[in-house]
Amino acid sequence: MIEAEVEYCLFHGDVWWLCLTVSEWASWVQAIGTVAAVFAAVLLAWGTSRSAHKQARAAIGGFAAQVHFGTMRLEKAAVEQRGDDYLANIAQLRDLMRAAESTRLDLLPMAWIRPYLQLREAVALAIDKCDRAGQVDNFGYWLVVARDARSEVVELVQQLPLK
Repeated sequence: MIEAEVEYCLFHGDVWWLCLTVSEWASWVQAIGTVAAVFAAVLLAWGTSRSAHKQARAAIGGFAAQVHFGTMRLEKAAVEQRGDDYLANIAQLRDLMRAAESTRLDLLPMAWIRPYLQLREAVALAIDKCDRAGQVDNFGYWLVVARDARSEVVELVQQLPLK
């Protein structure tokens, strides 16, 4: 004679789908646990990705603001004819460019990539022009180069969808 397996019921009562054997309960617990684990993994990945996107956007916004103010300081140094400040501001812009190279473009929205790369290219070109201008002892020329650099940077910063 075959013995019937003992069934355990979720609630007191004799509802057939709430009374299962030990192996059936184990299967259900495993299935529910698997679904919960997959859901948790997706949530964790989504949260991490979203955080990385926010950090990348903040880095771009910070870079744009620092470049904008850096070119303003560069122009001010040329207006006030302070050669040491002019060269120091060029060095600061160069440091900003090095830091910007580590920004992961794959974390940026598509609409941000082109303006950001154009801004980086414009800053690199401005640094090169200002370096060459710094070799000439003519503050008027420094001022023209610094103003050109600032106006181009301001235009490109305004194209970034920072909001």
